[in-house]
Amino acid sequence: MVVLACVVFGFKLGMDTWASRDGYWDVPLGICTNTDTTSYSGYIHLPPHTLTNLSIPGISITQAYPINTFFWYFPARHHHHNGSSPLTIWMNGGPGGSSMIGLFQENGPCVVNPDSNSTSDNPWSWNEYVDMLYVEQPVQTGFSYDVLRNGTVDLVSGEIDVDVDVGEGGVRQNETFLVGTLPSQDVSGTVNGTVNGGRALWVALQVWLGEFVEYAAAAAAAGEGDDRVSIWTESYGGRYGPAYTALFQEMNERIESGEALGVPVNYTMSSEAVGDSFDSTGDYPRNDPRGMIGDIGYLLDSGVKVAMVYGDRDYACPWRGGEDVSLLVEYAEAEKFRAAGYAEVQTKSSYVGGLVRQYGNFSFTRVFQAGHEVPFYQPETAYEIFNRAQFNWDIATGGVSLVENQDYGTEGPSSTWHIKNEVPESPEPTCYLLAMDSTCTDEQKERVLSGEAVVKDWVVVEDVEVQGSFSGDGDQLAQVPLGH
Repeated sequence: MVVLACVVFGFKLGMDTWASRDGYWDVPLGICTNTDTTSYSGYIHLPPHTLTNLSIPGISITQAYPINTFFWYFPARHHHHNGSSPLTIWMNGGPGGSSMIGLFQENGPCVVNPDSNSTSDNPWSWNEYVDMLYVEQPVQTGFSYDVLRNGTVDLVSGEIDVDVDVGEGGVRQNETFLVGTLPSQDVSGTVNGTVNGGRALWVALQVWLGEFVEYAAAAAAAGEGDDRVSIWTESYGGRYGPAYTALFQEMNERIESGEALGVPVNYTMSSEAVGDSFDSTGDYPRNDPRGMIGDIGYLLDSGVKVAMVYGDRDYACPWRGGEDVSLLVEYAEAEKFRAAGYAEVQTKSSYVGGLVRQYGNFSFTRVFQAGHEVPFYQPETAYEIFNRAQFNWDIATGGVSLVENQDYGTEGPSSTWHIKNEVPESPEPTCYLLAMDSTCTDEQKERVLSGEAVVKDWVVVEDVEVQGSFSGDGDQLAQVPLGH
């Protein structure tokens, strides 16, 4: 299955082994899970020139850097049937956006509390019946890295610098200027576009699927159980999803024919190096040979389920554009999909979560009152859509088996443009110290740096006329010191 949310995909993946087993860690209970289900984090290490030597006809890749891809795996809390569960790979967009955004803000087992230092259980976690694998890619995204460098992060400007002395007598850290360990930030130390990102992920997943003991052992024990693998992507993942999944499908066809987390780098939510590398090749307007829309058609004709999920408050990925894309996909049953009407998405008996057009394996859903991260804004509706897609039920009700009704199509109006929702009240702006560049005004930044801002749990709560030193444990108000 592939999901575009803006886009999501799913597919069945081969399990060839390309390299030796890599290290991973049992994450202590209490870190994003308070149940008896253990999660695992670790790295898949690919040495330089692994992709250079990858045997794919017509493809030549230069990869002079190591690839250390971080993953965090959450086994399903409950098995759906046959003692096994399908596997879903989640990736955020960017390019260079960390998949920890999805884990901690959208569909993971926990959500971060307002104190920025603890978590609460997420009742709509997607690992209820599905094994969830969160992958930080391309390399240099989030906890993934090429080589380790000491560096600094300026929270006010968002600038990252690895050409500084952080040793004794070097730069000093304060609440707006952080010192840590980072990827190289070298644009030549990461992939330079969507297509090459897919190739790197393909090789990494061959290692993980074949050598990660906890998953491989469970898959072997399940025997003829659920061996499906799905990719769910978001935002720029609207490009990752079609391109990566199409590559994986082609390869399958060729085959058939932190300390507790074990991370050596400090976390960054978005990789400027990855973004710059993608920009250097003009990745956004570029396409693979079929084009991204062509990839969706190829996947559907190959029997791969595709679910497109859009929030109707998302200005970054507007749902009208997503709807247009869905209607432009050419595949064997395209006319039947276009002829299907919109049906209500029954999140539960008392709530309609959106509207969906579906025919067979292809669906487009408009989710009501959801912004750019659909599972964050409407977690229950996203949870229901995810599980219905995973387990072959219709998106609208979850009561029609697509295995038994392969010609299923929704009925209703041909457009949803007449549906108008009340605009919700906008929340008060929040100046958050760990994301100052995108959440704080210039005036607030100046007050933080001058020591005039009062902060609680990394949030500016008021401005005062006095300066002081930073103190407190998150439950108390504190003043931020002078900037570096």
